[in-house]
Amino acid sequence: MALRSLAKAAATAALVAFAPLAAHAQSATKPTPSPGLPMWVIRDGDSTIYITGTIHQLRDGMLWRSEKLESALAASKELWLELSEIADPAGLDEALHPVLEEYAAYGGTPLSELLTIEENAALQAALLAVGAPKRVFDNLDRMEPWYATYALGLNDFMGGDYKSENAIDDALARQAVAQGIPVKGMEAIGDQIALMDGDSIASQLANLRATLKAIPEHGLPMQRVGDLAYGSWIKGETHMVEALVGMMYMAAASGAMDTEGLLDKRNANWAIVIEEMLESSGVSFIAVGAAHLVGPESLQAMLAKRGIKSKRY
Repeated sequence: MALRSLAKAAATAALVAFAPLAAHAQSATKPTPSPGLPMWVIRDGDSTIYITGTIHQLRDGMLWRSEKLESALAASKELWLELSEIADPAGLDEALHPVLEEYAAYGGTPLSELLTIEENAALQAALLAVGAPKRVFDNLDRMEPWYATYALGLNDFMGGDYKSENAIDDALARQAVAQGIPVKGMEAIGDQIALMDGDSIASQLANLRATLKAIPEHGLPMQRVGDLAYGSWIKGETHMVEALVGMMYMAAASGAMDTEGLLDKRNANWAIVIEEMLESSGVSFIAVGAAHLVGPESLQAMLAKRGIKSKRY
């Protein structure tokens, strides 16, 4: 889904800058009790909104739940994820591909002619490695380059033991459905896809080439990044994800990625959604990618600009 590819783009852009820190980390750390994901809360006279940050891939056995999270979700009348369709994987797949083809359709020079022989071979091999369906291969030459980059991020991008099937978003969605809690979306599928559709063809090609180049380099360095950033996040600590997001903004300053579209504008839009939520009453639970909840343009910062105060919970 789109959020997986957006996370892949963030991880790829940050890898080079973050890897030296990861390289000096111990591969094995002493187990400690997990207080669970960082959480924030917004309260007014008749509304309570809990917010937490999710991770789209985890190793097996990485513990992120807590009593306060379980209690907050159980008390909520609704769960808000980035996309409501996360609660219906089959429906998501059905809804996604028409939107992809609408946004990515391209009548210019075919991608295979824009890439070198070596790059074409690397792309084909990478798509096979992630299990891309036949329609992706069939569509490559009639879609913009970002379509190929997106397809590379459909499955595991961290490598090793990190798996999309362990995504926190998915787990919360399944839990909400099981408990009869409605699942809603902070944005529509088209909103996420549009984030990848605004760049020039040259910029899209540069991003695709950077992704192809980074794939062989991910391996252990990317897993160490995950162990550092995500391993601390699920223990309630935010500083390592803050560092990772800082690297994303550094990459954006050099033109390597678009944090304004990926993070800033979406956070601003979501702040409006939350402001509207506060007009009703009751308890709600929001779970969005961890990168949205740290940094100078975080969701909390956007809320503060609208006079809405959030605090750690």
